Amino acid sequence: MQNKLQGKARYKFDQGIWKLLCDDSHLLVVVKDEVQFATKFYFISLADGKEELGIVVPDSLKWNPYHFAFPYIFMEEFPDSDDPQQREAIVLKYENFSLQKVLHQETSFFWDEQGGLSLGNGQSISEVPSEFLRKKAVVFPGAISEEDKPFETIEKFLKKHLTIVPCKFCEYLEITDRIIISFYLCQREFMEQKIVVFSTKGEKLLEESLGKAENGISFESFFCMNNKLVVVDQQNSVLTYNLHEAY
Repeated sequence: MQNKLQGKARYKFDQGIWKLLCDDSHLLVVVKDEVQFATKFYFISLADGKEELGIVVPDSLKWNPYHFAFPYIFMEEFPDSDDPQQREAIVLKYENFSLQKVLHQETSFFWDEQGGLSLGNGQSISEVPSEFLRKKAVVFPGAISEEDKPFETIEKFLKKHLTIVPCKFCEYLEITDRIIISFYLCQREFMEQKIVVFSTKGEKLLEESLGKAENGISFESFFCMNNKLVVVDQQNSVLTYNLHEAY
């Protein structure tokens, strides 16, 4: 059956996706390039689908992307590889196809549900306007293993609507009138990952194969934001769909 969700876009990368962060309008895709021993940062505008390569960083820099609010990237750096507790806070600003460092302090970041993002030493991040320091309206699925009781309910649902039997693990999200399930099929020599979207009335709107699960089970393989379904496909691609627009 033809997939009914509209607005599909695919973004493919040469190497596997390491981190995928977002704000209300952009995706930040962080890719580990094992050939060049570097980390690449890609920015994707969800409004027009435009993709830009921001910067290539040597792997000698131990950076971990912590939070993203375009054009700011909030990074934690680990200056001592033998001491993971030692962290420094870095804020980069994407501008004119480059990243400019606007903050570097010997501390870490801290989330406060009321105040947003601040530095672990209690200082505010004065270099960044406060609206960029808030958590975004992103919804992630729940993780369910086959030992969990809800897995049986999802198994029955997929048997009824797709006549297939999932195995091992799935991720489930019900948002407004959409049901989204990422699951695995156990083949003889490998596991295949798939994602499906149904309306709450039982109409199938999307069935997409995400390929062989060569690296094992992956967590948070999709999320939703601002009417967009964002999916990691085969570890090196990002798919986006308009969640509430269907044929």
